[in-house]
Amino acid sequence: MQLIPLKKTGSLVGIFNENTWEVQSISLSQGNSLVLFTDGINEVQNETGDFYGNDRLTDSLKINFTPEAESFRNGILEDVQEFVGAAPRLDDITLVVISRSQENR
Repeated sequence: MQLIPLKKTGSLVGIFNENTWEVQSISLSQGNSLVLFTDGINEVQNETGDFYGNDRLTDSLKINFTPEAESFRNGILEDVQEFVGAAPRLDDITLVVISRSQENR
């Protein structure tokens, strides 16, 4: 499995009216997935104050990868929840997984 991070094209959405973003496009080959997330995932903390972090998220993406988007998303969210435990969430969590089927449709 190869992870390809996409570059940021602007600042936070909805904060300032004058913000602009660069438009980019990507192509998903069969069996590929696109994972979009907010900082509520990599910045979530557990009961001891440790952050989930980008390294743990990268590991979770590799471990939980499946070409079926819903299962892939659920695996990542379960890993995040297991890490957080009973600690309160301080930010929202948004995770979108888009997968291109390996079958021709």
